[in-house]
Amino acid sequence: DVAEHILREAPTLSETLLNGLIWRSHKTQDGLRPVIYYLEYLVKDREPQQSQQSQQSQPSKSQLSRALVSFVKFKHPRTIMHPILTFVLDLLWENLAMRTFFLDRLWTIISFMIFLSASCFLNQPAMMHNPANKYGLAVARLWVYMVGL
Repeated sequence: DVAEHILREAPTLSETLLNGLIWRSHKTQDGLRPVIYYLEYLVKDREPQQSQQSQQSQPSKSQLSRALVSFVKFKHPRTIMHPILTFVLDLLWENLAMRTFFLDRLWTIISFMIFLSASCFLNQPAMMHNPANKYGLAVARLWVYMVGL
């Protein structure tokens, strides 16, 4: 992995490597300057890490590239804020992670509200006289313990 070797052996060259992945035209079109980002191998690896035998038995899984992981593990703020890395990480966040993250947070909030109602409101002695409230408490507890976890 080229990025990993550069970050380990010559970290000052990492910015030069990243700058080489951006092509900026010297001509403008309609007042705008065309830019091309070469980010294919920052998103996926050139060769898969699995062996040939396991590839035939299982479909390939999508994973982050080793180069992107190397830049993240390098933990250098100036490097990680390079325009091409920022673009790739924003692209991955917006298209892959954001929806899953927010749906998970929504699921957690809903489960918390059901837990709160089951443990604080439906569990009151005045509420336990009504059989419908007992069933509601049982369903809420079942939800929390089976589905909410």
